[in-house]
Amino acid sequence: MLGGSAPGLTTLTFSSAGGRQQFAISITRSTVDDNAIVPAVIKTVEAALCPTA
Repeated sequence: MLGGSAPGLTTLTFSSAGGRQQFAISITRSTVDDNAIVPAVIKTVEAALCPTA
């Protein structure tokens, strides 16, 4: 879920299906386009929370 964003800042909040676990990440960025940042942030969070090995 995209959260409180402002110029130069993007915040994403992730939660489990039951809503009991939450993870929020805030990123300072140099690009204006959220479409360039959000997929990279999602991949980073998935790698941290769901390692494959």
